[in-house]
Amino acid sequence: MLKQKITGYIFIILLVAATFFLITSMTKKRRDWRENYIETSKEPYGSFVITGLLKNYFPGKKFVEQSESIATVLPNPDTLKSTANYVFIGDGYWADSADIDRLNLFVHEGNNAFIAANEITNYLFARLRTDTCKNKTIYVNRLYEDTIAVSLTNNQIINTPATRYTIRESAKSFYQEWTALLPNFVNLYDTCSYILPPHVVLGKISGYNYNVLHPEESDNFIKIPYGKGNFYIHCNPVLFSNYCLTDSLHADYAGKVFSHLPAGDIYWDKKSRIARDEVRNRNNDNQQFSKESPLRYILAQPALRWAWFIFLGLIALYLLYFSKRRQRIIPLMPDKSNTALDFIKSIARLHHYQRNYAYIGQYKVMQFKNDMAKRYRLSQNLTENNFTAQLSVQSNVPDFQIQSIIEFGKKSARHDMKEEDLINLHKLITQFYSICK
Repeated sequence: MLKQKITGYIFIILLVAATFFLITSMTKKRRDWRENYIETSKEPYGSFVITGLLKNYFPGKKFVEQSESIATVLPNPDTLKSTANYVFIGDGYWADSADIDRLNLFVHEGNNAFIAANEITNYLFARLRTDTCKNKTIYVNRLYEDTIAVSLTNNQIINTPATRYTIRESAKSFYQEWTALLPNFVNLYDTCSYILPPHVVLGKISGYNYNVLHPEESDNFIKIPYGKGNFYIHCNPVLFSNYCLTDSLHADYAGKVFSHLPAGDIYWDKKSRIARDEVRNRNNDNQQFSKESPLRYILAQPALRWAWFIFLGLIALYLLYFSKRRQRIIPLMPDKSNTALDFIKSIARLHHYQRNYAYIGQYKVMQFKNDMAKRYRLSQNLTENNFTAQLSVQSNVPDFQIQSIIEFGKKSARHDMKEEDLINLHKLITQFYSICK
């Protein structure tokens, strides 16, 4: 009966598992329609296609993906053998002042930077502007359309009709928040707002249906000369996503955009990519400049970084050295030792120098009697003959040998003991201890 129940349970489990796998295999995999711009993403709005194109865009040149901040991994212009290009494509572009300083140095010495983002860090324009309005952050306008048209205005590139883009989610079109750079004009309430650094317009964007709020074309792609190089700022990175590069027309537009870059190594930045809303919040924070830690800038500069590490090392050494005890070292106490033997040797050496054999003999006989009285429990009031007799019986030593020891004691009392007598006394006592029971 139990075996039948187990078989039934196994059958039910297998049936449920087979049904699950059947339903899973029949269900169409859903696409992720969010704009992530991840290099390895093959979703509609990933950057797998554009990354693959740029890897082979300049034959013989390197394509380097950078996963750390610009300030730490972007090469110093002095180390470059030829012109190089920095490329960023993402929803929001955020870099702090240390990153932008390294990027400005990179461009100033003759390299180029291409940035395609919906929102851009305010540090970039703050460094490029030369007037007093360095902390203003509003440089873009927004169009809400499901379809737009973009075109290039560079006379060196063969002009083609405006390229139409319709952004979809699955098979359904939806309104997209497109970004556009505002033309330079002065706000009555804020004379600094909307003023861009000196630039050249390379591309335009407009609503395909010419929305009433935005009837005219707006700047979509500009070039900002800086030192020996150039910054290329492009709005709407979605135009370089997988979805928008699925046909030759749209791929041709992307190719013409990147044709502005000279042949050289490409440094692809994937560290500075965050959500546009997060960049917008940081840019709207008027205290952002003062909140930035100066330590970031110190670590971004090789000389300052080494000075900082040396400073920390010296502090560590100082604490390590002065954390020790400053008082006098307490000496170790020697272990207790038995000095009785040393005392005996000293006393014996003293008597040997004085040659007072009688005193030593008298002391040895007296010590012998006391030892025998304790060992064999003899009374101290016994006469000499009774003491000798009882000790002989209990120790099983002949009485004449005991009597010889006592006679040496009498002789020492008369102070006529010699060195030979003391030696014989020592031999008799030693012999007694060797044969007594």
